[in-house]
Amino acid sequence: MESLTTKSLIKKGEGGKLMGKIKVVHYINQFFAGIGGEEKAHIEPEIREGIVGPGMALNAGFKGEAEIVSTIICGDSYFGENIEEAKATILEMVKKRKSRFIYSRSSI
Repeated sequence: MESLTTKSLIKKGEGGKLMGKIKVVHYINQFFAGIGGEEKAHIEPEIREGIVGPGMALNAGFKGEAEIVSTIICGDSYFGENIEEAKATILEMVKKRKSRFIYSRSSI
């Protein structure tokens, strides 16, 4: 996978001009979403429109070249105990958003 710089993600058209912002789907766990700790780690994947929690700092780092359009949240335990199902659900959520990029500090 390419490095996580916006320069590597920017779609350019003729003459090297930008063709619009990159749509980013941000993945975070239940803790960073503010839902709770281990007692909430079994929540199934859900999607929220826009930025949640630490996505604000990430979005600012894009400096207008990309934007977080949705945030996917999944409990750590749920993901760990249902890896294949969780991955499939999350990837389907990303496809429906027609995003070109997903950012996660976790291994999905």
